[in-house]
Amino acid sequence: MSKRLLFKLGLVIASVAAVSAILVGCGGKSAANTATSSTLYLSVLSDIVSSVGCVNTSAVHQGENLAFRVKVIDPLTNEPMDDTLLQSVTAKLPDGQTFNLTYGGHPSSAPTDNFWSAPWEVPLTYPTGTLGYEVDVVAKDGRTGTYQQFNVAASSLNVVAYNPAFVAGKTISISATGASPAALVCSQGAKVTFSNKDTVAHDIAGDGWDSGSIAPGKTFARVFSDAGTFNYHDTTNPAISGSITVNPAPTATK
Repeated sequence: MSKRLLFKLGLVIASVAAVSAILVGCGGKSAANTATSSTLYLSVLSDIVSSVGCVNTSAVHQGENLAFRVKVIDPLTNEPMDDTLLQSVTAKLPDGQTFNLTYGGHPSSAPTDNFWSAPWEVPLTYPTGTLGYEVDVVAKDGRTGTYQQFNVAASSLNVVAYNPAFVAGKTISISATGASPAALVCSQGAKVTFSNKDTVAHDIAGDGWDSGSIAPGKTFARVFSDAGTFNYHDTTNPAISGSITVNPAPTATK
């Protein structure tokens, strides 16, 4: 075979390859295009916010409530992916704990954005130090994505010592049928809010304290600074009662 014939054959092969590339770029169906699409990794963005002010943070206190927030971007459309497209979004800690995130609008009262989120109330006994976290995403079409924090202590998830100013607050709803939850567990220093969901007033009292009349739709809050179990009841309806168990703050170590 002459060099001229080989040269012409090379031009033909190159032309066929170019046409195939154009078809793929224009959405033409091809095995190459399908394979590329199915193996594209999803783009995963994540941060952490504290329940105190809903601000970005990397340091959370023992007893504090945080939220993992995630957005997943489809590289094929450059659009966020919701629960109709994703099978699972999971945050994982190094100790093996996992948190299944759900999709929704935030803030819930008047949403300005939509993303995946899950809460974590850091146990009072959780060890302090740097731990970091990662997020694993699986789409319904089989594609996956992973988020990992930078391996830098200052920007990784850090658990710091207990501070009562950051303890997760709790809410007890009062209705005609009773208190919910009737048996609440919280951390020492937590603010517990009694929210009247009924159409009539209620008066919640405990040992040494009384809410006074709580009108329909209104609330009463009290900080439980001491550890122990505290019972309460409704002075207007003795059938409504409950208990609050306050877990003690960790003992400081030197």
